[in-house]
Amino acid sequence: MPITHCAIFLTERCDLACTYCYLKNIAPARDMSEKAGMDVVDFLLSRAKEYLSISFFGGEPLLEFDLIKKLISYARKRAEENEIKITFSINTNGILIDREKIDYLRKNRMGIVLSIDGLPESHDTRRITKEGGGSFDLLNKKIPILLEDPRQVHIRMTVTPDTVSKMFCGVKFIHDIGFRSLAVAMDRTAPGWTGDKKKIFADEYKEIVDWYIDMLREGDKFKLIDLDYGAASLDHPYREKGMPCEAGRSGIAIDPVGIIYPCYRFVGMKDTAIGDIYNGFDDEKRKIFFDYSRLNIEKCKNCPFNFRCHRCPWLSYTITGDYSAPVDINCFEADLMIGLFRYFREKMEKEENEIYRKRVEILKKKYF
Repeated sequence: MPITHCAIFLTERCDLACTYCYLKNIAPARDMSEKAGMDVVDFLLSRAKEYLSISFFGGEPLLEFDLIKKLISYARKRAEENEIKITFSINTNGILIDREKIDYLRKNRMGIVLSIDGLPESHDTRRITKEGGGSFDLLNKKIPILLEDPRQVHIRMTVTPDTVSKMFCGVKFIHDIGFRSLAVAMDRTAPGWTGDKKKIFADEYKEIVDWYIDMLREGDKFKLIDLDYGAASLDHPYREKGMPCEAGRSGIAIDPVGIIYPCYRFVGMKDTAIGDIYNGFDDEKRKIFFDYSRLNIEKCKNCPFNFRCHRCPWLSYTITGDYSAPVDINCFEADLMIGLFRYFREKMEKEENEIYRKRVEILKKKYF
């Protein structure tokens, strides 16, 4: 199976100290060398077919801005030689954005995935500086240049039990300041997802869906990626065609020294590597991810969402040490979100909303 997308970890260092960071226990932090970066590019292009998408990760990848420029230049040249279409994106907290960097990112048509956790007070709860203060004021200074072309920027909004009551207000805040694309991510490993907090999450998300439906009715071009993608995926046969995230299959992650993981969340986790760029894949370790969507899990067999929910090997492994063990928080989220996807789709199809129709057509063609 050809590789179509990869998260490259340029550094494990960061200028923030977010409490939910998946790399916070890695020490000492490592940086990718220029040679290792070029070796990663060569590895990926040797296993790509027609298309390759590279996402720069960290830590904070903008700490390695000079390396980003070198790798993009090298990757474009090598991709052209191999007749492979290549695209780039970057996942960033935005604090280091300045005129030079934003001009470069725009010139190279790089998608920017920016972390904003909703309202400033919600953002400051978890996205903190190394000194322990909130980081929103630092980010807010960079928002004007990011909004010069909001089409380039996609917001990732992480929700925890202590910010969930302001989730809907956070989505509206991000919309109202001018961003045009957003995904809401539940921090499923956070402690504190009690029954009350889950109910708040469900109520807030229903409010978001109804608001989004109104936005589409009014012709607003704002995108809630979770809902658009979820509605488009309802007819996708996960069991036969695999997980939509393609972890360990066509999608992988590579750490600063060239070790390969099934996805970006696994990076640095003991015993989860599936190879390295110098020796290739460990086929036995990788096989679990090829078969993952088709696993017959005893606990899931009578569930109405069996082979319909988006099983997550990282979440299962993180909580239980077993890639395939069901996890209650994932079951809750699947039950909720599949119901909301169906509700959203029914409304939009009944009303023959043109914005919705075009988006779903594009998503189905691209992913399904």
